[in-house]
Amino acid sequence: MTPPDKLIQTDESAMDEMGLFSKHAQLEGKDVLEIGCGYGKYTVRLAPLAKSIVGTDMSEAEIGRAVSTLPEDLKEKVEYKLMPSTDLPFQDGSFDTILLAFVFHEIPHEDQEKSLREIHRVLRKGGQVVLIDPTPYSPFHRFVRIFKPGEDHGWRVERSNARIILAVEKGLFQKEEAIEFHKTFEYPNRETTYAAVLGNWARVAAPRDDAEKGEWKKRIDTVLGAAMDKPPIVFHEYCQLITLRKA
Repeated sequence: MTPPDKLIQTDESAMDEMGLFSKHAQLEGKDVLEIGCGYGKYTVRLAPLAKSIVGTDMSEAEIGRAVSTLPEDLKEKVEYKLMPSTDLPFQDGSFDTILLAFVFHEIPHEDQEKSLREIHRVLRKGGQVVLIDPTPYSPFHRFVRIFKPGEDHGWRVERSNARIILAVEKGLFQKEEAIEFHKTFEYPNRETTYAAVLGNWARVAAPRDDAEKGEWKKRIDTVLGAAMDKPPIVFHEYCQLITLRKA
């Protein structure tokens, strides 16, 4: 696959997601909506920068965990809600900034246009949308096949990018900027690699028993190939950050 020319422009490989959000998202004194907040990994770290932040997710378990672990000093500023991105029960123009971290490409393709229209509706005029996702050509897509054999995850991201480009062409948003960055993962040996990969996706599709764990390990071996026999084991994820402005 080739990178989508209309989105990828520069490289900021030294930054992680939090650094990128802090640099590129308008947060100071803003009402923020985070779609697909999960257990609040980013929410609680971004909250001190914002006026208020609402985190939404489709997973009842993840929202429950987010609520139960919310620090006491953030409870007046942070709210979590269980809801889909296609039906946001907020008034028009409720938020200044909307964030989606590794979420948009996971929204079913048939729901993405409706989600973008809902995002446009609840965003204030001139408001900002910040999306972080893998690039379509990231080698990390191979790991998705560990728990979703046969899925072309990179093609899913490419189709998601096309939806974003279409929303810009239809006049819902203006493209503000787009950057590319990469994340490097390094593990000292085979067992720590297994633990990291299995643990990272345990909340998505945890192996049901030892037999399935064994199958996952075989798939990890296949994905990494000879690298598994030459510690440290290093692999990369290539990501993109896209910022849009409500037209």
